[in-house]
Amino acid sequence: MNALYFVIAMLAAAIGLLAAWCSGRDVGMRNAAMLQEDSDPTVVLIIREGPRPGEGKEEREEQDGANFEDMSRKAQYKLLWDEYLGKREGAKKLMEWMEEAGFFESPASTKYHGSYPGGLCQHSLNVAFNALDLCSLPAFEGVSRNEAVTAALLHDLYKTGCYWLDDNGRYHYTEAWGMGHGTGSVILAQRYIKLTDSEQIAIRWHMGMYGDADKAGELANAYKKCPLAMLLHHADMMATYYGGEG
Repeated sequence: MNALYFVIAMLAAAIGLLAAWCSGRDVGMRNAAMLQEDSDPTVVLIIREGPRPGEGKEEREEQDGANFEDMSRKAQYKLLWDEYLGKREGAKKLMEWMEEAGFFESPASTKYHGSYPGGLCQHSLNVAFNALDLCSLPAFEGVSRNEAVTAALLHDLYKTGCYWLDDNGRYHYTEAWGMGHGTGSVILAQRYIKLTDSEQIAIRWHMGMYGDADKAGELANAYKKCPLAMLLHHADMMATYYGGEG
């Protein structure tokens, strides 16, 4: 019965968050979002959901002074990376591994959201944008924007290189370590950088009840102790179902 009450509470929270997020939004083009953390320079972003026209071809390199919207998804990702976690010790080494391992060419799923080359990068971007939106809600006013974006950019890190194409052009997923991609993403990231406790919890539980329905009590405890965990879960679900990722 406790599990049932928990599920009902989570559904109610999700409906409220989605209603707040969807209010006044256009599908396909998001309003300008202001990214500012402490004294860091302000970056104004015009955000497009889903794959951009021409993507899948050779990625364009970021150019000084280029509009955010006109950058490749890889350049957008790196800009957020530099803004929110690029100063962490080991961040450069982690980015080098991601490029070598194929993060920016990987899909986000086999046939659901972001099931195209580069879909993993696009999905991670959309989750980061949603996370920043959710940070402005009263329920998450205590959540660090740095932690929110860091968790969003790295929440599916484990999926890097786990997909392969068959002769019919269909993607398949190979589970590398047998521990789930939430836990795997935490372990992979911490080979290079130190995540905060909140970032670890949020990435571990970002799948919510989808991750392990038998551990509703543990998930509820994580949500109580770490608001970022609930924020990241909803940001991920919003990008998956409403992000125009295909």
